[in-house]
Amino acid sequence: MVRFFFTLLLIAASFALKAQSDGIHPGDPGFREKYAGFDFKGQFAAVIEKDADNIYYLLDFSKLPSRFERVYFMNLCFGNYKIVNLDPVVTEDRICFKSNRQYDEREIIVFFVDMKSRTTNVSKDWAADAMQKWLNENDKYK
Repeated sequence: MVRFFFTLLLIAASFALKAQSDGIHPGDPGFREKYAGFDFKGQFAAVIEKDADNIYYLLDFSKLPSRFERVYFMNLCFGNYKIVNLDPVVTEDRICFKSNRQYDEREIIVFFVDMKSRTTNVSKDWAADAMQKWLNENDKYK
């Protein structure tokens, strides 16, 4: 009986490890290294990988130079149910999202570009003290 439960435990553990290994893991040092020199070809967002369920996007956060812009952009993205942020480190110049394959990748890229534009407009329109106040109230990132 003990062997049976031990075998079940091993099987469950192997399924858990397999589930965790699928997809992209931006926290993995190899991820940063792999995409450090990624050529966006002048674009803000690009598809980097696909699997059976998801499409993975890399965004060029160097185009959002201030912390305010990066945090504001991320907060805008949380309002969209079609995307999931995989990379909460806003200090990096590359950041990763995914969406389910059921959503058109061009639509998702247009969404990212639109959110960047909205962010840039707010950054231009708001005074520095208003941005700092907003950031103090909304910044929850590393």
